[in-house]
Amino acid sequence: MSNDSPTPPLPSYIQAIVKVEGRFKHIVEHHKYSLNYHEEAQFAKTQIAQTAKLQHCTPQSIHDSLLQAASLGLTLNHQKKLCYLTTRYNKELLALECKLDITYHGLYTLALETGVVQFVVAERVFESDIQNGGFEYLGPLLPPKHQTKNPFLSDQEKGNCIGVYCVAKLATNDYMTTFMTQVELNACAQQNGFNSSVWFGPFRGEMEKKACIKRAFKLWPKARDKSSRLSNAVEMLNSSTYVDAF
Repeated sequence: MSNDSPTPPLPSYIQAIVKVEGRFKHIVEHHKYSLNYHEEAQFAKTQIAQTAKLQHCTPQSIHDSLLQAASLGLTLNHQKKLCYLTTRYNKELLALECKLDITYHGLYTLALETGVVQFVVAERVFESDIQNGGFEYLGPLLPPKHQTKNPFLSDQEKGNCIGVYCVAKLATNDYMTTFMTQVELNACAQQNGFNSSVWFGPFRGEMEKKACIKRAFKLWPKARDKSSRLSNAVEMLNSSTYVDAF
C-alpha cells in the first residue's frame, strides 16, 4: 500500500495560465508577433505570485488578460514596462478581476509600431516653467516652446504641476499638440476604471502622460492603424465596468 499523498491541485491562476496556451500561440502566430508563450506565462506567474489580490481574481479574467496582451503584441516583461496585470473590482459581477493595464511606454510603443505617428512625447508643465518664461504654447499645430535650465530637479522643487501636453509628429510630417489641465487630470484620477493608488503615488506623472496621450489619440488620423492595435488598447483602457480595488 502506497503512502504517497495525492498531488495537490494547481492554484486556479496557474490553471488559467496553462489553459490559455493554445489560443495565445494562435494569436501570436496569426499576427506574427515576437511574443513567446512560455516566457509570458512565467512573467504572469511571477506578477501574480507577488501580489496577493491577483491570486484571488477570477480565473477567466486572468485568462482574458493574457489574451489581451497577446492580441496587442505587448510583453508582460516588467523590465520593458509596457503593460502589467492589476486588480479591479467588477461592480456588475461583484467580483475581483484581473485587468491588463497599459503603461505610458506601452501606448507610446503601439503608436509608433502601428505607424499612426512618427513620434510622440508627453511632458508635464510646472509652475516654475511658467514663472521662468520656460514654457510657451504655440497652438495645436506646433510644438510648444519648453525649456528648463535644470531637468534634474525633483517634482517638489519644480512646484505644482499645472498640466500636461502631448506632441505628435504625424505620418504627414505635421505636428499636433494636445494638452490637459491639472483640473482635468484630477478628474481622470477620480474616474472609475483608473487605479487611484497609482494616480496618487510616485507614478502619477506617468499616469498623467498616459491620460494626455489617450486624449491626443482621438484626434490622430487612424488610417495607418490597420490592425487596430492602438485603437483597441485605448478602448480597453477606457472600460468603465471596473472600480479601483486597492
